[in-house]
Amino acid sequence: MTSEWIHRLDNWLQHNRPEYYQSLRPGLTEAEFAELECELGVTLPDDFRALYCWRNGSNLDEPVGLDYLSWMSADAVVYQWKSLRNVAFSSWQDLQPPEYLKSIEEWWNDKWIPFQFSWRGDVLCLDLEGSFGGGPGQLLKYVHDDEPREIYYPSIEAWLKTLVTNVETSGLTWEEWDDYDLTTIIAASNPGYPKIVPEQRRTSTL
Repeated sequence: MTSEWIHRLDNWLQHNRPEYYQSLRPGLTEAEFAELECELGVTLPDDFRALYCWRNGSNLDEPVGLDYLSWMSADAVVYQWKSLRNVAFSSWQDLQPPEYLKSIEEWWNDKWIPFQFSWRGDVLCLDLEGSFGGGPGQLLKYVHDDEPREIYYPSIEAWLKTLVTNVETSGLTWEEWDDYDLTTIIAASNPGYPKIVPEQRRTSTL
């Protein structure tokens, strides 16, 4: 199914956002994808492989759709991952951890692989750990200056499906998505999402 959503996204971008489509980098070769896994020290799931072997991110600092996050190249993924882990571990040592964060791995986890980013410093990560009781492969929003983490989607495929079905049917340009409630859009296609974590623990300590 992932390949179907990628095909439909490819078609939609060609016809509706040609400038953005032209900004997409050629997909990774199998050797380049293996190098990415080696740099990160992980095995990446098939849906992530399909996405990056289709296209290796975009050269434009524009969202691929639905939110304000831009799609990173493989080189940028590695750079952001290394930067975030250094900053996160340093900030954990300097701050007074909230009671509801049980460990540094809930502040930052090396199994969180950033692949979309914003100029604000926030990133959407592929979570290979299955943090906060979720499943491996879920997509987790890391907000650089706040403790709560939001699980947006259960998988890369779910993100692609949500993106494609909404852009195909809405008729909206990417600039107009800021006027819409992303939470409502995600929930409509993914019951139970997004999840703000660790919301229950955080609420119980207030």
